[in-house]
Amino acid sequence: MQLELSKKQVEQWIEFKKLVNKLLLITQKESAVGTVNEEMWRIRTNNWTTPYTGSIGGLISIELTPTGLGTTVKFTCKSLGLETNVTEYDNW
Repeated sequence: MQLELSKKQVEQWIEFKKLVNKLLLITQKESAVGTVNEEMWRIRTNNWTTPYTGSIGGLISIELTPTGLGTTVKFTCKSLGLETNVTEYDNW
């Protein structure tokens, strides 16, 4: 059994990543503007253009779970509490 994403799932991951990055940047900016840490966050986010995700990234997890029928695929962002299931049940 191979654990890999289909072309459609890769496209869904790219869209999920764009959404998460956009929402995280908005959250970071809203919580930092007007505080003593605003300049630090402005630098970390490249003048509010890229969300800060830490030194190793890890913002989004791709969970592949093999079952007897097929593999479930889920993308999660624990920082924002977002999750999407992109399992292709029609292929089971």
